[in-house]
Amino acid sequence: MESKAIGITVSLAFFLSMFGAPAPTDPVQPGAAFSATETESLAPQIDEIFKEWNRPDSPGGAIVTQCEQIYFDQELIRGLMDIAQRLSQHPAYYYAHVPTYPGGAIGFLYLSDTPWQNGLNKPYPPGTMNYLNPAVHQAAFALPEFFRRLLGD
Repeated sequence: MESKAIGITVSLAFFLSMFGAPAPTDPVQPGAAFSATETESLAPQIDEIFKEWNRPDSPGGAIVTQCEQIYFDQELIRGLMDIAQRLSQHPAYYYAHVPTYPGGAIGFLYLSDTPWQNGLNKPYPPGTMNYLNPAVHQAAFALPEFFRRLLGD
């Protein structure tokens, strides 16, 4: 819950100033306005948001945010990875197959002072997972070659 509160606080502090508007009563509309804005003009605000979220007040913690799909906007993802590489020791992009999403997948951006691979060494609670296991976890970070090259891995 604490990270969710931080995300809301940071979003309200930075996104509302971009729109020059009071706190919205419709939480969907600011997202629509955000996505309709030019990516390059938002880079400083995105940079500030990642800096705020990536404070070193919880070593070993991680930030994961939705990060577009590799077949839709590769340059946006590349730009976000550039920011993430400046702010985080171990940024990574991964994606999950979601058949009901456009394109059949959704991407995520991971920022942490800990490599994502370290999570593979932690046991999953027995009997609690119906889908996730170490092999699925690791496979999510396997990227097609064209995209791995784009990200400079």
